[in-house]
Amino acid sequence: MCIGYMDKIHQQERYERMINYNIVKGWADPKKFTQTPERWWPIAGDVVVKMKRPSKAKLLKINSIFKNLGKNG
Repeated sequence: MCIGYMDKIHQQERYERMINYNIVKGWADPKKFTQTPERWWPIAGDVVVKMKRPSKAKLLKINSIFKNLGKNG
């Protein structure tokens, strides 16, 4: 019974977070406000994914792959 209650509370918190996030995102400057809802309003139990930026060499490799897509026809 307690686990179900906590799940319901977490679901309500996530719902409230998304509503408030969409309101703030609508009024905020898009260049300055680049946070995800999980980082903007952390809730206990949420997993915050940390994005790892690819290296410069990896980005250049991906760029060269996409540049050559149209040439191989």
